[in-house]
Amino acid sequence: MKEKAAVAREELIRKIAGGFDATFIAELFPGIIHNLANPLNGIMGRATLMQRRTAEYVRKMWDLYPEMPADMTAGLKKIVQDADSIVRESDRFFSMFRDLTEKFSAIAPREEERINLSQLIAGEMRFADFYLDFKHEVDKTLSLEEQLPEVTGVYAIFSLCLSGLLRRAMRVMKASPKKEFSILTRHDEHNVIVEIGDTGEFVADGADEELRDIIALLEDCGARIHRQREGDWNRMTIEIPLAGKRSIEK
Repeated sequence: MKEKAAVAREELIRKIAGGFDATFIAELFPGIIHNLANPLNGIMGRATLMQRRTAEYVRKMWDLYPEMPADMTAGLKKIVQDADSIVRESDRFFSMFRDLTEKFSAIAPREEERINLSQLIAGEMRFADFYLDFKHEVDKTLSLEEQLPEVTGVYAIFSLCLSGLLRRAMRVMKASPKKEFSILTRHDEHNVIVEIGDTGEFVADGADEELRDIIALLEDCGARIHRQREGDWNRMTIEIPLAGKRSIEK
């Protein structure tokens, strides 16, 4: 009887949590962002104003009292450095806040559009730093072609697939003594090419359900996928037709 009640309770919890999850991105998260953005903008504005006023005040003090004691000079310099540090950290926090909001905006359903995959990947890599193991334990190499030609597709789909591949790389590298990750973009006459590598455990296609789903979704978007193992590295090459081009047959 107790076991039946426990199962029923877990089912209720699952349903209620599912209802929360269903509204989080579309309804709740925009409100959270709005409510956080207002005080954040205020903090950044005041921090910049404080930095400017502090620098002006200290400069006047030095002009008025050029022979002030060394300990006062050192103290004033420290105040200026603290003001600069507050502004610098505020800017860094705003950058992380922007990466977070852009990620959640990106996974909302959208129509097809022209996409620069280098810019998308750069955003995904910044967002991946919220995974602390990936940020601190993995050596990362990025080589992203800035003037990469655009592809046509749904931004949310490419965002979900790229973030899925990043999470998968974290998972297969979990037990690896060497944790290295690389990603580059380039293009040829017909395709944008994304090359991803990691030093994690090799898992065959059929044994990795998440990878199988990601590959199927990318192929549904017109991409061609090639995977191989080179020494300690898992390599994946993704070819996506340029905007306005048809995929070249294999």
